[in-house]
Amino acid sequence: MSVDDKRRSALAKIFADDASALANESYDTDPAYRAALEDAESLHEILDKLVKLRKALGLTQKDIAERLGVRQPTVSSFENESSDPRLSTLQRYARAVEGQITFRLEMPAHCDWITTPDRAQYSGGSSAAHSAAVKTADDVFISRWATADSNQKQYGLAS
Repeated sequence: MSVDDKRRSALAKIFADDASALANESYDTDPAYRAALEDAESLHEILDKLVKLRKALGLTQKDIAERLGVRQPTVSSFENESSDPRLSTLQRYARAVEGQITFRLEMPAHCDWITTPDRAQYSGGSSAAHSAAVKTADDVFISRWATADSNQKQYGLAS
């Protein structure tokens, strides 16, 4: 290894260490950074599961591309997380690997990355805005479930 290569390697390690320290500090002090990182981790987990499912089924990227009506490099790009896929893309890929993505909306009592002037801080309770949001989430879920149930019956898919 030449002297220049050793210097580059040492500088790369220093910058990597500094970047790691900055990321850790940002995670601890910046709620928006923490939320973005958690969202990115969730997306990575979904993509990882989709790729594992494809491989478990013995399907190639080319097989998936044919099912989706795209080219193999598009599937490769998707699997390598080179972009931020749309929800519809995730759902189409899941169907191509004979799966279905379902979602769960969680409403934590305290979202430290969002500041709301009228948020009440009660021990064991929640603000009126939070209660309304939870009711809205429940109503949306019930409405979507009723629609899905109706569609299953209409198309003879109900058990």
